[in-house]
Amino acid sequence: MEAADSDAVRGECMCMLARAHHALGAYDQAKQSYQQAVRLDPSAPLPHLGMAQMFLSSASGTAAMSGAINASTELETAVKAAPAFYDALKVLGALIRGNRDKTGKVLGQVRTAATRAEDDADIWELLGELSAANDPAGSLAAYRKALALHRGKQQEARKRAEEDATRRAEQRAARKAAASQSAGLFGSDDDEDDADDVGIMTQVDVAAAAHRIPARLLNNAAVLLYRSGEHGEARKLIEEATVEANAHGDDLAPAHRTALAYNLARLQEAGGELSEATRTYEEILAVQPDYIDCYLRLACVARAKGAIATALDWARQALSRAGGHSDALALISQLHMERREYPQAEAAIKQLQKATAAAQDGRGAGPARDIYGQLAMGNLLLASIPTDRRKEEASRRAEKQLLSALDQYRMVLKADPANAWAANGVGAVLAELGRLDEAGEVFSDVQAAAAASGGFLHIPDLYVNLANCALAKQEYASALRLYRLAADKLDAGKRAHLLLYLARANYDCDELPTARAHLLRAIHVFPTNYPLRFNVALTMQEWAVRAYRKQRPAGDPTRLPEYERAQSELEQAVKFFESLASLPPERTKLDPNKLTAHIKFCKDQLNNAGSHISAAQREAEALAEQRQNAERLRELADQRRQVEAMRREALERAEREAQEARAKEALDKQERLKGEWRLKREAEPLEGAEGGEGGGKKKKKASGGGKKKKGVRGMAQDAEEPTDEGEDEPKPEGVQAGGDGLPDNEDLFGSDSDDDAEDAAREKEMLAKAGLDSDDDDEELGGLVGALEDDLGDADAGGGGGARRHKRIRAAALDDDDEGAQQGGDTGLEDADDEGGAAGDQPAKRARRAAALAESDDDEGVGAGAGGGDAGGGSPPGGQ
Repeated sequence: MEAADSDAVRGECMCMLARAHHALGAYDQAKQSYQQAVRLDPSAPLPHLGMAQMFLSSASGTAAMSGAINASTELETAVKAAPAFYDALKVLGALIRGNRDKTGKVLGQVRTAATRAEDDADIWELLGELSAANDPAGSLAAYRKALALHRGKQQEARKRAEEDATRRAEQRAARKAAASQSAGLFGSDDDEDDADDVGIMTQVDVAAAAHRIPARLLNNAAVLLYRSGEHGEARKLIEEATVEANAHGDDLAPAHRTALAYNLARLQEAGGELSEATRTYEEILAVQPDYIDCYLRLACVARAKGAIATALDWARQALSRAGGHSDALALISQLHMERREYPQAEAAIKQLQKATAAAQDGRGAGPARDIYGQLAMGNLLLASIPTDRRKEEASRRAEKQLLSALDQYRMVLKADPANAWAANGVGAVLAELGRLDEAGEVFSDVQAAAAASGGFLHIPDLYVNLANCALAKQEYASALRLYRLAADKLDAGKRAHLLLYLARANYDCDELPTARAHLLRAIHVFPTNYPLRFNVALTMQEWAVRAYRKQRPAGDPTRLPEYERAQSELEQAVKFFESLASLPPERTKLDPNKLTAHIKFCKDQLNNAGSHISAAQREAEALAEQRQNAERLRELADQRRQVEAMRREALERAEREAQEARAKEALDKQERLKGEWRLKREAEPLEGAEGGEGGGKKKKKASGGGKKKKGVRGMAQDAEEPTDEGEDEPKPEGVQAGGDGLPDNEDLFGSDSDDDAEDAAREKEMLAKAGLDSDDDDEELGGLVGALEDDLGDADAGGGGGARRHKRIRAAALDDDDEGAQQGGDTGLEDADDEGGAAGDQPAKRARRAAALAESDDDEGVGAGAGGGDAGGGSPPGGQ
């Protein structure tokens, strides 16, 4: 140090010497060395930090305050010389966290240091502590950042411990594998391996817990989460902080332990666990009887249960213990205001203001500025204004109180311009004075401030005030929307006054049943509120009167049920009014004359209700009869429509069936014609071939025969006779010139000449079976052949089947037999060798011929249908 050529070097040497004395516990020598270092180099930050440490270590008792002030001064100098001196910032922040003036000066430097040292959890925690008063949302963000850094370090420690455990396990497995080869010589090391497993797992847990999250950080973060409404996450952090405090109780002061238990009880109370919260508060009081906050919270729990008297007792206990505690007086004034005991509330507020002024005078803080006392007085003046201002005196008194309340709120805003509660009070006063537009603007500003607070600013009556302004402007839709929003935010099921506001809005909107329902719910919440009962009875009475006076169209079906319900509502309203009239006016705060007037009015309406209901019943009966007649007429009309529909359906069905029958007949005819056409086409080649062979036979039979009827062979012979060359062949009647040679009635298929030959072959076969000789009976069959020829002609013309052909064959045979008998055996047959026997055999022959024809009826019918398409131009049975 003597060889140094500058004060800066000598100051650094003195600082190193001071740190050595500091480490050895020689605080006096260390303090002297730090002072010399500061004199040699005032811009060096380290000597100032050492001096601050000396002031803090030497301060005790009454000198603690002065030591803290001197230490903060040294630290501010160090931070000013080196803004990035994080150690000095941390200590300075711990010293000035309760001083808003100094906090505002250092907060910017701490915020800059936190952004530069993102991995330093302590600097983020300090930032959260310093910004908690002015910026709770930013403070909560800083606390969350610090918690995330701590948890990240815990995970890193656990990960390293697990990696180390894995490595050791692999080494142990390798040793075990090597030792298994000599197990027979040296025994087993299983017990040692199990002990190693337990040790490794213990080391993992110890390593994970080596990085501890401070219980202080967990508690502070939980408090801000509670203020922001995140009660679940806040409770988890408080429970974690409690576990941390129990595990490392030596590092936590008893006051901090008590604070953790108290915060846990607050979260239990916020979660609705009132019994558990009461038990926790009482346990804290058993250990620390002077813990005033527990008395106050027990009073709040009793108020939540509706026991206002018990709540007042707890508040007075807190007041007696603290000797004029301001929080106890504030709670007492609130409880009296809730019970509308305004004189007692005013006395408590004035006592609070005196106690606050005396405390500030004792500290030498200058003029008293009791912001809460002024705010409470403004609220009292606003709440106690006369409700009935129709009289001039009451109107003047109400205006005076409102102006006094406005002055109180303005004084609060002058002392604290960011006080949203005072601004909300100003808006309420302006609304009561009738300046609704100005009040709406103030409420909107307060709402914006609440939204910007990140959930830390809760003004329960803000939305109610906005809704009241909208209701006063007769903006009913907006008022109902705001009331419902307030009900969602404030749990309307537990706030009778909010239910009353909702009922008033519905009443003004002519929604009387809904208003009645809200009032009944309010009575359930606050059974001792007698004005609520009066409002319910008034709503019932008004609905009944409106039901009787309502203009209705003729035949209104709701007349009778509404009249009957109105009678029931009037009866219940009378019961409410009579019940209230039976109580003393001091208890109900209601005018007995008004109650008597309502009772008389309701009874008069009930006397007239009978005539109204009788007239409504007669009208209802007439309407019912009209409806029955109309219903019968509708039923008859429906029946007629059904009959007409059935008739149309039957006609349509018959027409549809006829169309289907005609279509089916047309299809059958088409199929039959197609089949005949195909058979005709198939028979053409065969007809040509057989016609050439049988030509000579037909001519021979025609030249050599005697008296015979012209049959099928005659037709074939006539068809084959040639015409003179060059002459046009004469056409039969019905044949179109230039056509295909078919008559009109033959359609596409012509005559059944092909079928004739086939039928003749069948006849010959049947006669043979019957014992008739075709050669002997050739002439006798002439008549049968002629009948067959006529039958085939009829079939060609009309398209008939084989049944008609068989009938004609039988008729021709019988005619031939009869003719032969009449002519004395002249049958026209050429074979007459035995004339004498011929006459005697005629009956037998006729019998056999008839039997043969009868037996072949079925075969002929099938053959006529199936063989009609066979090619037939062959020769007739028998021959010369």
